[in-house]
Amino acid sequence: GAELAILTVSSRSAQVMTDRLVRMNAKGILNFTPVRLAVPDSMKVMNIDLSVELQALIYLIRNSD
Repeated sequence: GAELAILTVSSRSAQVMTDRLVRMNAKGILNFTPVRLAVPDSMKVMNIDLSVELQALIYLIRNSD
């Protein structure tokens, strides 16, 4: 099975795909969806908010020398 997954699916599909990853005994998910995933305690999830990351990049671009 997969050690980890990068989840970039629609909100409707996010939990369905997560459930598949749980059954595959994946260890972690890098979650780019807006959904807060229900996972067992043994699985690690990092939620990435693209709007926050985009704002940070815009700030860096505008404030670079």
